[in-house]
Amino acid sequence: MESSPKRRKLDHAGAIATSIELGVHRHNTFVLETQELLKEIRPNYKEKFPDAEDALRRVKKAAEAIEPHDAIPMGEAIAQFERTHKIAIPFPHPKPSRPSNYKFSLAKPAKVNVVGSYVLQTMVKSDSACAVDMVVVMPESLFQEKDYLNLRYFYKRAYFLASLTAAVREELGGGMTFEFEHLGDNGLLPVLVLKTKGAKKTGNHEGDGQSVKKKRKSGGYAIRVIPCAPPDLFSKTKLLPTSNGIRPANSTSGKEDLTATPFYNSTIAAEMSYLAYLNLLHRVCEQCAGFKDACMLGRIWLQQRGIGGRISQGGFGHFEFAAIAALLLRPGSGRKGEPALSSSLGSTQIFKAVLRFLSVTDFANKPCVFGSKKGESTEAVPKEGPAIFDSERRHNVAYKMAPWSVALLRQHAKWSSVLFADDRADQFTPMFIVKADLPQQMYDLMVTIPHNSIQPSKSLDKKGDSWTFQEKLYKVLARALGDRIQLIHIESEADLKWKVSAHAPAETANDILVGIVFDDRNMARKMDKGPDAEDKPNSAEFRRFWGDKSELRRFQDGSMTENVIWTQGTPFAVCEEIVRYILGLHFNLGPHDMEFSGGELPSIIHASAADGPAFIATRKQFDGFERDIRNLEKLPLHVRLVSPTAPELRYSSLRLPPSRYDKDPSRVLDVVISFEASSKWPDNLAAIQRAKIAFLARIGTLLEEDQKDATVIKTRIGLEDSRREIENLAYLDVTYDRAITFRLRIHSDLEEAILERRTKDKLLDQQAKTESADLLSRLRRDCTTLPLHTQTISRFCTKFPSLSPTIRLLKLWFSRHKLSAHFSAEVIELLACHTFLEPYPWNTPSSASTGVLRTLQFLARWDWRDEPLVVDFTGEMTTAEQGQIEMRLEAWRKIDPNMGRVAMFVATSTDASGTGFTAGGGGNSGGARPSKVVAARMTALARSACKLVRNAAPGGETPGFLDTEALFKSSTREFDIVLRLSSKSIRSIICGEDSATARKRRSGSSKFKNLSLGGTASALVERTISSTSAPSIPNHPARMFVDILNQVYGDVIVFFQGEESDGADGDAAAPTILGVWNQQIRARSFRVNLPCSFKPVGKGSSGEDDSDDDDDDLVEVNRMGILAEIARIGGEMVEKIEVNSE
Repeated sequence: MESSPKRRKLDHAGAIATSIELGVHRHNTFVLETQELLKEIRPNYKEKFPDAEDALRRVKKAAEAIEPHDAIPMGEAIAQFERTHKIAIPFPHPKPSRPSNYKFSLAKPAKVNVVGSYVLQTMVKSDSACAVDMVVVMPESLFQEKDYLNLRYFYKRAYFLASLTAAVREELGGGMTFEFEHLGDNGLLPVLVLKTKGAKKTGNHEGDGQSVKKKRKSGGYAIRVIPCAPPDLFSKTKLLPTSNGIRPANSTSGKEDLTATPFYNSTIAAEMSYLAYLNLLHRVCEQCAGFKDACMLGRIWLQQRGIGGRISQGGFGHFEFAAIAALLLRPGSGRKGEPALSSSLGSTQIFKAVLRFLSVTDFANKPCVFGSKKGESTEAVPKEGPAIFDSERRHNVAYKMAPWSVALLRQHAKWSSVLFADDRADQFTPMFIVKADLPQQMYDLMVTIPHNSIQPSKSLDKKGDSWTFQEKLYKVLARALGDRIQLIHIESEADLKWKVSAHAPAETANDILVGIVFDDRNMARKMDKGPDAEDKPNSAEFRRFWGDKSELRRFQDGSMTENVIWTQGTPFAVCEEIVRYILGLHFNLGPHDMEFSGGELPSIIHASAADGPAFIATRKQFDGFERDIRNLEKLPLHVRLVSPTAPELRYSSLRLPPSRYDKDPSRVLDVVISFEASSKWPDNLAAIQRAKIAFLARIGTLLEEDQKDATVIKTRIGLEDSRREIENLAYLDVTYDRAITFRLRIHSDLEEAILERRTKDKLLDQQAKTESADLLSRLRRDCTTLPLHTQTISRFCTKFPSLSPTIRLLKLWFSRHKLSAHFSAEVIELLACHTFLEPYPWNTPSSASTGVLRTLQFLARWDWRDEPLVVDFTGEMTTAEQGQIEMRLEAWRKIDPNMGRVAMFVATSTDASGTGFTAGGGGNSGGARPSKVVAARMTALARSACKLVRNAAPGGETPGFLDTEALFKSSTREFDIVLRLSSKSIRSIICGEDSATARKRRSGSSKFKNLSLGGTASALVERTISSTSAPSIPNHPARMFVDILNQVYGDVIVFFQGEESDGADGDAAAPTILGVWNQQIRARSFRVNLPCSFKPVGKGSSGEDDSDDDDDDLVEVNRMGILAEIARIGGEMVEKIEVNSE
């Protein structure tokens, strides 16, 4: 189908109409939230702009009082003016040469109007710059017919602006400061900025012995005075995008040979359209009640994404948003000349429609035309570059935009449109609250190019050297990376203001930041195939672009093509290699001329190309283990399921899966086996546990008997650290080739049925029923929920290549901050999954860096006290199901207002209970996991991490530098107790017993309960254990030590431990366990059954409600005694105890 601007308009009108039909009558929570937002962000104009009306009247009076003069030679006019007024005329570069035939005249303005958001009342409180725009229309008598050529219009405009500045300064006196700046970073358009001298001041107020900072508002705002051209000053045919407005000196070329200057021409066209767009916006405001509010929503949306009207911000600001919304509401934008949008739509519907339009309209490659009429010439429509052309006003609204800024705008619009289509997600917060402009959270790779690498431009169009350099940079990178990327965006800081007494600075070159968002499905490709060898022209072009990297190769199918081969291992490293090479080839940038960032975080976990194959190999070994189990023919029952539950088998363990070189036998892979239903199981919980031990022993014997010659299988039964005979007592360790050990546990359906029956048995006492309910919950978690969780996480890690390293990095963050003991691995994995399944306001993360930083941002914002975390794996959860989860959280908060049993509520589409991984097993037996104290610390640490990310953003304290060490480093000074464990002692426990421990075991005692458990179970196990093999322990010694401390002292001390603190890293720093005293346990009256060691402190009143005696014997926590007990429990494993002074 032939491309045409009109067809583009009709196609998008249909898409917009469809989207409106879907949501035109939807009065949902989003609408109510936006209404509240509009109330909050709408400023009080009298407070924000005090005395602004008076100041504007005085500026207008001064402008209309300009003293006119006839045309005089340019040199004479400049010299006379600057000598008289001490104001440097802000000429654009290059400045006019003094010996010239140009003449300057001066006359009173044709019209003075206040325009922009101040007049339309569409400002918001969060505007960084409080400015009122006033346009001063210059009279036609100042210009000649050919002043559109060679900057003549802009020279006369600068002279008029300087004269206007002198008049305004004389009228206002010293009440304001006077500066020049470039309007929208356009070097052709200097404007006058008047700032009130009152600004926000900060003072110190002494009160309650503390210095409190208070901000006093004193009406700081600015007035921008913008000279502009009268409508129809120059013929529109002279300002076509294909026309040339800059004629080089001494040029011998004809008009047809001159390069077009579309940006220069569009700038002049924009100068003539101020009043036309002012009238357009006023008419639409009168016709559509929701237009203003829609513009305010669009303004907030753009601000949160760092997109603005300045060229350095993308060239698409609130004016462009309002203009597009107005054009969509005007006739001619839809089918058969009708409006694309109805004026009866509400603000949220108009806002959604504009985003939908931006998402589906590729106006960077194909111009979008509004208001074209049949038979009308399209000569004025730009054929290249971003173009949203307004036929009625003959103006390209997107003339300040570059291809990369269009790509960024459209990506954000697409992501927002996807969010609107997701009825289950929270639409409001990602749309208007979350800041989506931080580079570290947005881009996978960032490349900083120093300003001295910018090459001078030979272009006649007045975009500037930096913009021209960025255009070439974008084209080269886009071609080199191809389908490996979703987005390339280029950022550069804007020019600064300057005093009116100083000359306009030359174009200041700033460092360039290139942000790249990868497509993780294609970024790992190591070969780029080019054209066939027989295609000589394209092959030559391919070799010219790739240089020496291009080589001719013959493939097995007989074809010969040009190819480029990349040698790096990881996908991220491959893309970085491409960028380094291509920038060095086309821009002569050496290794020290480019600064790369974005890959620092994965390097902390030593991510490499071998990580994925290591997890896959482990999964294959599990498949082999499952086959061996199912092939056992002498088992009394048929195997129904063999389910993995270990993080290593779902690609999510912090450390890589164990191998034959791993000397840590405590690293085992947990597996649950289920058999067919059978009446052979005893109808008694204790008997079932002993039957399991016999079953495990039988499985171990059969595996060793049926092993193949090439595979060495060793089995060993170990005992759980169980406290009750009715819970699981044993497991079977199966080791293959002295490498991977699978820890097998048995799940019995009858056990679950008996426990469920006991919870409902009215003849049992409450303690027995509570015990049964606790065991039932743990059984379902370990044998039902966890296998399903492993299957789901494994599937999503395969679907999203960046999910696995994101989970590992997030676990490292929790570990480094000593939170791992309080958060189950499954909860951390669900937090990361939430970022991938509901990635708004971005797309799904395509690197581990963005994945973990976005997850930390979610943690910083998540109000876990009142909001459940819902991870919808299927994408089919209904609103009613989500409502039930929220009601379940409310019920928990009513039952347990102090959050002693459940603090964080984490539900999934497969486990709607919300407490499967967060209830029980915490600091104290049966407490919340994590407790509300630990959850609050997690939130505080996440907010500190987000502050580091903000500091690394442009304009932050350390722009361009993300302190990864601070991000993953936690200070021990915040804790009361530091237990430093002995790595040597831990390794000796893990790898075997020393002589002292062996003597203890032979004498009948052992440090670990499972090695000295007596009774029938112990005798049965001893018959299956070789006396020469190393003992099998349920968990890592450091983790078991913390579990014991939690059981004994959990009410008095909150212990913190990281996953790295288990001493398994060999020569790493000694593992530590940190502790904080419970400050709520204070001096109390002596009584029996105190929770821990107390010491007397004298007599007095304890302050307790149940004590009527003012002379009770008071006791307080015996802290030193407790520390001595901890040292005695830990034995040789505790190397040192440090106590931080209060």
